[in-house]
Amino acid sequence: MALPKFFAATLARTKSAAAGIREDVSKLRSEIRGAQVRRAEIEAAPVDVAEVERRVDGLLSSAEASFLFGGWSSSWLSAPGFDSERLLKSLQFGFSRQPLGALSYLGGREMLKAALMAEAATGMPLEAKPLTAEQRAKALADADAEIERLEMLEEAVIREAASAGIEISRREDASAAVFLLPDADMPR
Repeated sequence: MALPKFFAATLARTKSAAAGIREDVSKLRSEIRGAQVRRAEIEAAPVDVAEVERRVDGLLSSAEASFLFGGWSSSWLSAPGFDSERLLKSLQFGFSRQPLGALSYLGGREMLKAALMAEAATGMPLEAKPLTAEQRAKALADADAEIERLEMLEEAVIREAASAGIEISRREDASAAVFLLPDADMPR
């Protein structure tokens, strides 16, 4: 039994509208992925010379403390754009900070600092512009705001589509915070 022409035309329009909405969501998702890539590039951007010097000083101070007291704190090393392990390996100290701390403590700090600064400079890509801590923080905040704006728009479209009977799956990495926002806080 065939559907009446009226229903067939209505279903065709509904399918076309659903396909258009899915295409719009796909475009939004591409923009979200692009914004996430830009954010990752900001995180991976090299640090400026002043920040490298601050981290090298921290590395040497921590190595000296390791030599003197046997402890090692590496929490300050987790910031992006600074590969202290590569620097230590390049100076043939491997992963042992004791010799580095001993050399630094016993008068070789300036020589080690100069060597570490030179090694850090060789590891920085020439085409990448170093960022200060303040520039990185602002750029990351701007990137996060753009990602949130796009995710809110995506969620608003998904909700509107659902209210019209069109189901669109959410991304696995969709923001839970955006998902939980009330409808009143969504863009219209």
